[in-house]
Amino acid sequence: MSVYEQFALFGVDSFGLERFLRFVQAACQIAANTALTISLTPIPVAELLTLGATVNLTRRFIRLWRFLDCFSTAQALYNAGAGGSTPTLELWLDILRMSLLGMYGLLESITIPDLAGVTGFGPQMTKAINLEAQRFWFMALVCGILAGISRLASLYAFAPVPPSGEVYGLVEDEKSGAKQEKDEVKRKKEEAEKEKARTAAKKNALVRKLAVDTLDLCLPTAALRWAVLDPAVVGWAMLVSTLLSGYDVWLRCGVQLRKAKATKV
Repeated sequence: MSVYEQFALFGVDSFGLERFLRFVQAACQIAANTALTISLTPIPVAELLTLGATVNLTRRFIRLWRFLDCFSTAQALYNAGAGGSTPTLELWLDILRMSLLGMYGLLESITIPDLAGVTGFGPQMTKAINLEAQRFWFMALVCGILAGISRLASLYAFAPVPPSGEVYGLVEDEKSGAKQEKDEVKRKKEEAEKEKARTAAKKNALVRKLAVDTLDLCLPTAALRWAVLDPAVVGWAMLVSTLLSGYDVWLRCGVQLRKAKATKV
């Protein structure tokens, strides 16, 4: 699999393109609010801020209808598990998170015409609607963080521990030089290593997601003025969270390419 092919798929993927533009927006915000970059860059601060605002508007157009996916995912999660006998805490948090993200996306989408220069709600109402959208985003991020912590705790709490005196399920004194038993030990060892790798990958993905949601909390918190955060700090939080979430999109593009190549063979 070529790296260039993966880069191409990353650029075509709507999530990948949106992540790239988010990276540009974060870089503009950092450059426009950091004394060192202001003194080094030949681009005026006003132009950097205008570029960041334009990129942000472009990102909104890309995710214009994404709120429908959020509502659909929330409904699918409810139908799949919430109607059962033992719905988990993580499931309810996921349903609430996707519903809140849907509301966030919906409120952002309806203000796009005003941000693009078409008078609809008017400047004051548009600002108020976008602030409400930030509240929904904040609550969705909190739900995501709580669900991530719960899942990580479950992974660490219920991690399998090999029984004492056994090697992959075979008792020490029962081992012999027989080929069949050696093959069985080898098979169980390979299965244990694969399960260990899957668990490690799942933990890494959960830690990345938790880090992304925690960093993203800075954005709605600053927008709602619930905390006084320097714009450069918010920009760095956006930049790092974009890189982490973009890495997940990169991995997904790699999986898609491998599947596509496997079907052609």
